Amino acid sequence: MKKGLLFMLFIGLISNTWAAYAINWNPGKLTLRNGVELQGDLNFNWKADIVQYRQEDKVKAYSIDQVSNFVYFDNQLNNLRKFVAINDCYLLQHGRPQFLEEIASGTLMVYRSLRITHSPGNAANFDMDGKLMKSTNAFVYVVHSGSEWLGLNEFYSQRWPQLMSLYKDELKYYIKNPRNEVSRLVNRMVLICKYNALIAKKITQEPSSASYFTTDQTDGNNLR
Repeated sequence: MKKGLLFMLFIGLISNTWAAYAINWNPGKLTLRNGVELQGDLNFNWKADIVQYRQEDKVKAYSIDQVSNFVYFDNQLNNLRKFVAINDCYLLQHGRPQFLEEIASGTLMVYRSLRITHSPGNAANFDMDGKLMKSTNAFVYVVHSGSEWLGLNEFYSQRWPQLMSLYKDELKYYIKNPRNEVSRLVNRMVLICKYNALIAKKITQEPSSASYFTTDQTDGNNLR
């Protein structure tokens, strides 16, 4: 009850500010925690963790406590984007539930979340901003497999050498010498996607094969 009241107060405080900005609406589907699916126009506010849903002339706002996942076609970036509400990723800041954007899918799932800054900024205008999407420093990247969450840097130092050894010949062509943080991030994403594709192919050929990635639970305190 208290959380619901706080959410309504927050919406009331920023609703007038929202009206002053042009909202970026994108076609998509919103799935609530009760299983209800809503198709229409969506707007996701990264900083407020609020999804707005519009159908015809009606607009509703949903908090992370109400949403399971959502997907929309980003008209600015010209691609399909998927988000899930995560409650158990203790690597994320403050240990609170957050919306994570799916970056890579497969045996190794890669997500990113907005990096929380000390300056609150303008929550009403912190939605699907093109410049924000291109900034690698604005996000925290995490890798998930089974029950384990690892920050991307920790994953590459602790887990990747072992996985790389399984498909060294296939993956060596995709290893690059990164010139900067952006190229390093891109190269890591390419390697993970290629690894996922190789695992998927092997599982298809050997349906009875066991899991190819098993690890112990991390302590969750090593992502900064």
